[in-house]
Amino acid sequence: MSAVSRLRLWLANVLAPPGRRRARTPARLAPRPMLDEWQAVETPLAGLIFHEGGQSALDLGILEKVSLRREPQNPHDANAVAVVTHDGHPVGYLPKDLARRVGPALDAGRAEPTGIVTELRSNTAGTAIGVRITFGVHNDVLSSSSTDIEFCCEEGEAGTTYLLLTCDAVALDTIHEGLSGRGLSCERSGQSFRHPTDGHAYQWYLRMSEGVTPEAVVEYFAEVHKVSPWAPPSRAVDEYVEGFGEELITKDARIATLERLLSAEKEHIRQAEHGRRGAETSALQRLVSSVFPNVTFLRGSWDVLATEIQQPGNVLRDLFQIAFSQNGIAAAPVRGAPGWKEIHFSTGQRDDGRLYFRRSGGQIEALVSFKREQERDIQYLDKQ
Repeated sequence: MSAVSRLRLWLANVLAPPGRRRARTPARLAPRPMLDEWQAVETPLAGLIFHEGGQSALDLGILEKVSLRREPQNPHDANAVAVVTHDGHPVGYLPKDLARRVGPALDAGRAEPTGIVTELRSNTAGTAIGVRITFGVHNDVLSSSSTDIEFCCEEGEAGTTYLLLTCDAVALDTIHEGLSGRGLSCERSGQSFRHPTDGHAYQWYLRMSEGVTPEAVVEYFAEVHKVSPWAPPSRAVDEYVEGFGEELITKDARIATLERLLSAEKEHIRQAEHGRRGAETSALQRLVSSVFPNVTFLRGSWDVLATEIQQPGNVLRDLFQIAFSQNGIAAAPVRGAPGWKEIHFSTGQRDDGRLYFRRSGGQIEALVSFKREQERDIQYLDKQ
């Protein structure tokens, strides 16, 4: 069982209703059958509220308890499920597709009305831009079906294919196996911190092996899971149709016009997001280049910094000491790659980051990577 699966099992036990949790007794006495009927569900929140009676999403803390409250009279969605703080201040909503199943389950007592905050994301200004919660549901409420999978494919700076995913742990394991079965193996995977060009936040990343193309990955999902890359829902058209009812439905020409306008607007947003992300990356590269004019990053190090490391500042801080400190920095020689040294750094999740560097005159060459890639990295460095 993977670490993610063990964490989700633990959360399922914590969030299970009273009487359904595993007893704190020896394993031979623990009543397991009821626990196995429940699972933990982690989801981002939609429609975040930033100002409401002095409370907002900005006031949340990790592991803080929240409540799931049904809103059957909600004019936009009869299945709406609001998420509120312990004292009733609104925070946001469950995504519409998830609320479609969890709303009726709450009414039937097959979903827990209490959850916990498991992730908060913010920008450098400290403004909350992402909240995830975890809560318990009965196993028959949700499944790992293809409708629960959101994905997109992007090419990194070095031409590497990145598969970005949002799905549960069971689906993630299934996708891993399915891709490998088609010869579409991945080098590594983990929690994603990348800001994709489609503007959608994804839970996981898979860095595909060399030679795996985005087209091959998209073809796999289309044939096996019957899903296409994620695209923003056509909410404008849906709301327009609902507002005018049968009169508008009969006017195909007007609907077609709206769809064309919406499609053009989505393309404009996509291009703007792509340009924004490119501008941010370019600005970061220019900034780092200005601070470290004598440092050259090798083989996709920018992709690793932008996508796979939660706290890239650790790497830049080490580079600063290498480049400017009179005392230098404690580093070990790399066995098998003469002239190269390495230091370890924290990726924000564990201490498995590796920074390899070599001085040549006044210049410094650097490779940012991971411990598990050590053998391949040393072979690469030895050839430089």
